[in-house]
Amino acid sequence: MRSLRQLFTQLIARKALVLFAILAAVFAAYGPVLNGQFIWDDTYLVGENPLFRSPIFCLEVFRHHLFLDSISTYYRPVQNLSYMWDYWLWQNNPFGYHFSNILLHGFAAFCLFLLLKQILPGLIDDSCLAQEADRKQQAGGIAFCVAFMWAVHPIHNAAVAYIAGRADSLIAFFALGAWLLFLKSDNAAPL
Repeated sequence: MRSLRQLFTQLIARKALVLFAILAAVFAAYGPVLNGQFIWDDTYLVGENPLFRSPIFCLEVFRHHLFLDSISTYYRPVQNLSYMWDYWLWQNNPFGYHFSNILLHGFAAFCLFLLLKQILPGLIDDSCLAQEADRKQQAGGIAFCVAFMWAVHPIHNAAVAYIAGRADSLIAFFALGAWLLFLKSDNAAPL
């Protein structure tokens, strides 16, 4: 009979199961915000921004700051494009914007798992484990635990629950994704 540790390491090896576990945990932790309404900056950024009403204006977000016609110095065109995409999907329904925030945070946590799983085997001491496979299994378990805790940690509440806080999840997703792409290109065979 397989031990619990062997079962855990086999589950970690399957990326789809890890993605499902992380998304389930994120939706369990942040699911109550799906019933939330637009508050504070959400009302203006999403509900009243005229640029989101038509796809004709998708390039216009690169010419304006986050808050249209204000003294704001936040230049975040990708965040505005994500709001535009949500508007096309959900119109003015706050449920959809909250759903997108939760989903984006879950994918960022999954990218963290993939990154840690790739870099941790090189950091684990060789004297502790006899074989490379043992290091990879241990790294996978550690990566899952860290990504899982990062995904559900309450410090991310403002980034996930507050629609205007989406910038944090976007930067995490893109930064982790860029690091993963860099490592993939670094490991690729030269032409």
